[in-house]
Amino acid sequence: MFYPKLVATATVQVFLVSVAIGYYDFPTPSFVVYFGRLVNESLDRLTRYACAIAMHQKERLASTFANPEQPLKVFSAQELSHFGGNRDSKGLYLALLGRVYDVEKGARHYGPHGTYHVFAGRDASRAFVTGDFSEDGLTDDLSGLSNEELVAIQEWVDFYGKEYKLVGVVQGRYYDAQGRPSKHLKHLEQLLQRAMEWQQQQNAEVERFPPCNSEWIQGQGGRVWCSQNSGGIKRSWVGVPRRLFTPGSRQSRCVCAKSNGPPQEGSQATEGFDTDRGDLDYPNLSEFPNCDPKAVSCNIDSDV
Repeated sequence: MFYPKLVATATVQVFLVSVAIGYYDFPTPSFVVYFGRLVNESLDRLTRYACAIAMHQKERLASTFANPEQPLKVFSAQELSHFGGNRDSKGLYLALLGRVYDVEKGARHYGPHGTYHVFAGRDASRAFVTGDFSEDGLTDDLSGLSNEELVAIQEWVDFYGKEYKLVGVVQGRYYDAQGRPSKHLKHLEQLLQRAMEWQQQQNAEVERFPPCNSEWIQGQGGRVWCSQNSGGIKRSWVGVPRRLFTPGSRQSRCVCAKSNGPPQEGSQATEGFDTDRGDLDYPNLSEFPNCDPKAVSCNIDSDV
């Protein structure tokens, strides 16, 4: 986030210097020409970088749902159950989103005494993110999962695609008897795309509203405060603690809001608002009760 703002500021400065030079008919100094070229080159690189990030997201999904170069075996659920890693099993496989991976090299994790043995010989995609290892929870049905959980599913898909060999697909929810993607898989692809876009928005929000520092002392209560590195987000401003609410929810989290200067890039500025209040007029922010609105530290109760 820092570099785009720096380049934007530099661009404005170059523009103002150029206007002054033109107005007073001064000869253009060579450093202005050089700096202008530098800014233009930086902007071009940043644009290419942003495009590369978007392309990377598309490539992640493309690799998830791409048809393999070589025809793969199509397993029935019954056949796959014979690859559970037990004494009489035919091997050690698991399935994720209908894609079957050979996890033999991870036998200490997926074998009979391994932490993840419950996933062997079946497609229990949902349990990867819910932690529900009951028979009802060990399912490949991902309906109703949150964006956060779907992003985690994508991360598991990336992991298995990188670490283990793909050996087949399971006939059922995601592939038909010929190994072709089903309508459920195509719908899931859309859901994952939306979830990844949501994640990008969340990352941008964390950059704009970094988490507060916090502590809780038995018998004394809690405290939240802001610093130039709170939430692990380095920045030039400190900010003040505020509660940031999720639209349509009563849940909130403590964030550090910029309290002076103009709103940050991406803010929805409203005509008539004070332009020296930073992001304090952001509609989903709320002050902490019994705390000075300008304070960088607030004492809080357990029920806040």
